[in-house]
Amino acid sequence: MNGSGAPPTERSPRVLRGVALVALVIGAVGSLGFMYTVGSHQVSVILIDLFTGWVASPFLALGVAAFASTRWSARRRTMLHGAIVILALTSLAIYGRIALGPPTPQPAFMFLVVPFASWVFMTTVIWAIRKLDAQP
Repeated sequence: MNGSGAPPTERSPRVLRGVALVALVIGAVGSLGFMYTVGSHQVSVILIDLFTGWVASPFLALGVAAFASTRWSARRRTMLHGAIVILALTSLAIYGRIALGPPTPQPAFMFLVVPFASWVFMTTVIWAIRKLDAQP
């Protein structure tokens, strides 16, 4: 035990959860901000709305998973929270490069591909977490 009263094995997942939730919010807001920067000349409100939903969808799904995971084992929550941090940082890096880097011929392409890749990544992580159920 330490000054916080919680054993290190219990405190560590809580710290990672906090980091993951902050990363999730920053990743979502930053990703949408970069998307709006790149799409600032787009006149179609419908297209902007569709991109907003698509870019935000992985973050919303992970937010739901984070709140639904409160009864999971520490190992499962650690995997989920690690995936959240990885996804948030990776999304920000890719979108930031598109928005702030040199001009690219089709910047919208990455705003279609990254959420799709995020869903594949999340599905893989959830599959791995479910596989932990089969292990003692």
